[in-house]
Amino acid sequence: MSLVKCIPIGFDESILNNTCKISDDYINHYFDESYFNVVYAGTIGITNALDVFFKAVAEMVNQDKSIRFILVSDGALKQMYMERYSHLDNIVFAPKLPRKMVRSVLEKANVVYFSTFDSKVWKYRQSLNKVVDYMLSGKLIVASYGDYPSMINEVECGYFIPPDNVEALNNIETLYISM
Repeated sequence: MSLVKCIPIGFDESILNNTCKISDDYINHYFDESYFNVVYAGTIGITNALDVFFKAVAEMVNQDKSIRFILVSDGALKQMYMERYSHLDNIVFAPKLPRKMVRSVLEKANVVYFSTFDSKVWKYRQSLNKVVDYMLSGKLIVASYGDYPSMINEVECGYFIPPDNVEALNNIETLYISM
């Protein structure tokens, strides 16, 4: 007989009091409140499954001029994505911020986004620090994620769309309105 224990994600409440505001210059340079701002904050790397995100951005550039995608990030694939997509009017590549400033920048979003690859691993749930940061922002979470529902479902603070589904991501503003 084997014993299984569930260890929930930990949360250090001191981070709530340890938030730094981002500068007005940063906000004015990378954010524009006249747009519907979809923000991804995190690493741009192989494991972050951002191809669907960028395909959606490219498809939406001529469809909906009111939506802007902002990546507050760094990572091994950032330069490659910048070379492919920075010419598009609806995407902004903002520099990575210290963790203490992430909550402050997420306040400027309408929707926050993250993605994962379709993987058998996720059938056992996910426990991403990003989800906690996103939940603390109070913003609608849209995740390209395809397996076991998580705390996002439990507290009804967002939507899961299937991984690799560009069309579903293109309806992000509809998801926001329906929440």
